[in-house]
Amino acid sequence: MSVEPDNEYFSDGITEEIINALTKVQGLRVIARTSSFAYKNKNQDVRAIGRELDVESILEGSVRRYGDQLRVTAQLINSEDGMHYWSENFDRRMEDIFALQDEISLLIAGQVRDHFGYYPIEDELVPHQKANISAYEAYLRGRFHQLRWTPEDISKAVEYYEQSIALDDRFARAHYGAMQAYGLLAAWGYMPAEEGFGKGFNAFLRGREIDSEIPDYYMAIVGRFFWKEWDFQLAYEHIEATLEVSPTHMDALEAMAELLLLHGEFEAAESYVLRALEVDPLSGNHYYTLGNNYYMREDFSTAITHLDRALALNPELELARLLKANCYLWLKDENSFKAALPASELDELLSLLYRSVNEPDYLVDAELVMTWKDVALDNSQLVPLELFILANGQREADALRLLAQYVEGRRGQLINYRVEPFLRPLRALDEFQSLHQSTLDISLVTKAKSEEQEASQTRFEAAQLEKDVERLKELLESERLYLDAQLSLRDLADRLGVHANYLSFLINDQLKVNFNELINGLRLEAFKRSALAPDNHHLTLLALAYDSGFNSKTVFNTFFKKKEGMTPRTWLKNQS
Repeated sequence: MSVEPDNEYFSDGITEEIINALTKVQGLRVIARTSSFAYKNKNQDVRAIGRELDVESILEGSVRRYGDQLRVTAQLINSEDGMHYWSENFDRRMEDIFALQDEISLLIAGQVRDHFGYYPIEDELVPHQKANISAYEAYLRGRFHQLRWTPEDISKAVEYYEQSIALDDRFARAHYGAMQAYGLLAAWGYMPAEEGFGKGFNAFLRGREIDSEIPDYYMAIVGRFFWKEWDFQLAYEHIEATLEVSPTHMDALEAMAELLLLHGEFEAAESYVLRALEVDPLSGNHYYTLGNNYYMREDFSTAITHLDRALALNPELELARLLKANCYLWLKDENSFKAALPASELDELLSLLYRSVNEPDYLVDAELVMTWKDVALDNSQLVPLELFILANGQREADALRLLAQYVEGRRGQLINYRVEPFLRPLRALDEFQSLHQSTLDISLVTKAKSEEQEASQTRFEAAQLEKDVERLKELLESERLYLDAQLSLRDLADRLGVHANYLSFLINDQLKVNFNELINGLRLEAFKRSALAPDNHHLTLLALAYDSGFNSKTVFNTFFKKKEGMTPRTWLKNQS
């Protein structure tokens, strides 16, 4: 929160820097930028925020600037009862900004360690950089606009990054930021590809000369390998390197998910999105990626669930809106398909797309095919609708020729073409398979993931795991802990006398379910017993569900139907 509205970029930048510094504390779960910023300038009870984000403490504060003077306030609050653990005011000059960020981060980490247990804390969390302060400000402005994710804002980001570089050519992060922004504009067709990728790569080379040890270095080059060259092996290696330096790096987790998705490794891709959601649970982008994963799997109903969440968090996610409409198209729900999208100049194309998929005898008119022969040259396309219509409208050869142009141009909209449902009619063609050969040996990636999982299991002796599973079952049944609607993994771990991480591993690895599935399964059995008991016939089914530990009608009904294949009322009638 800044005194002048124009300083919002500065406040946001300082906040993000502190978040990134705290993520360096091993074992400390820190909520990422998007989810944290969802509460910016909102007067919301910290206890409610704690519940929504599933965190034990909240860091609250403000950044105010008067010329070259700064005042930063920070307070650490118990999210359960609102009690303040610690608070501090910092008055500094702008020239001390990096030292101030480090000072605040170290104090916060220390307070967390004092109140929540041991965390290894480094002597320095924010490197004491020597960047020109004006260059740093320009960089923060660029970052502010880049994270708005519109073509106009990314163009503004380029301007500010270039301004930062002009002020201090040795500020590496500005060079890496410029590369990312140029790459985004080029990959999505908002500037000539050769120009955008060329300028971006030059910025990368300069940044590498200055500092190749920060996560920005690895992720900057990922953009070139991934989006420009489609060299997925090199992209994978640099994403891995980023995650080694920064295991919760949001861009790296998203990139790995997208990389695995385009190779058809849907479950592995989902695991990376879920890792991102653990520390950024209010990110519309992550839910879009999760929805896209299920769309590519052709589980369209599940995809819609995640896309609805994405749009609730970020109503401006146009790609999520389009993808949701496509899901309704595949489900043959024409009314919902039309309702999902506002009226636009694409209405005619969308109508043709619906017909091409859902009318078996639909054939794209030959004259229309001719008008689309150069459509791949249109860099403003958000989605290649003409290609999809041709592929499903009995014009496979024309569709394949058009797809080849997109692939040759490395168009970002079609990087997932191998698993895109609209291109299913082309997959059997030999030419489709030879359009592009991935450099990534996906078997090595999945093998590495499998070995990592096996290695994690070797930390625990098999006999001990079996013993603890039995203790867990006995505890749950003897004390009926599942009847507590507020029961959490951490609560259960405390009762069992183990770490929450170990208990999570135990449940997933040995019982092959997650925590919610285990507890709700026990609640379901408790409900069924109660519903059949003659003494309970005067109670409503919902009342019995609440008595069994469910705290939501929707959760109860959804879980019941998933397990039993029918509604609770139908099940009860079948028992009589």
